[in-house]
Amino acid sequence: MQAFLFFLINPIHFFVILYMKKIASADVIDIYDYERHRDEYQRAYHQAKRGRVFSLGPSLLVIFHTFHTVLFQLQEFLRSQRVRGEPEIRSYLQTYNALIPEDGHLRATLQVGFSRKEDIRRLLYLPRQVANHHLWIQADSASVTGTPVSNDKSPVAFVDFSCPDTFIQKLGNESIDLILRSLLPEYEHSLTLNSEAHQAMLTDLS
Repeated sequence: MQAFLFFLINPIHFFVILYMKKIASADVIDIYDYERHRDEYQRAYHQAKRGRVFSLGPSLLVIFHTFHTVLFQLQEFLRSQRVRGEPEIRSYLQTYNALIPEDGHLRATLQVGFSRKEDIRRLLYLPRQVANHHLWIQADSASVTGTPVSNDKSPVAFVDFSCPDTFIQKLGNESIDLILRSLLPEYEHSLTLNSEAHQAMLTDLS
């Protein structure tokens, strides 16, 4: 609960202090308390997502994670499933904590962003295909490639980026182009990220 309250009071410093922190049972708010303040938490969540959610091409959504975005997703899951007991909550912590990046890393979810039901079958495996070493982040002459995290049973793919100091140093120069690329031969798309995304990525790696 302290993590959520700190973010609501001081959103700027939240990321600096908590982006590496893993979720503990003490961070989770009881679903009834959460529901009473859900609108506030949703506003904080949307603030946390700024500069971290991107549409790459017509069919792929790339979502970078922080402590706060993952904690909100956990809270929403617990609310929907009406989970309250600490043993039950602990059983989900490992799954959700796996989304929070380690030091010097970025971690993202890839999912299909389609608008027509007939697209579902055609695009079902796209996230996993792109996640298999075809997703790049380029900062001037430095670049990092996403490494797939095991997700054999899910149409959603998880990608980890290990970011060396040379890449992080490039991010410190906001005048350079920061580009997100899919180099999958059948889905080649690139997106030049704005300054908000540039700063979010630098913050998450600092």
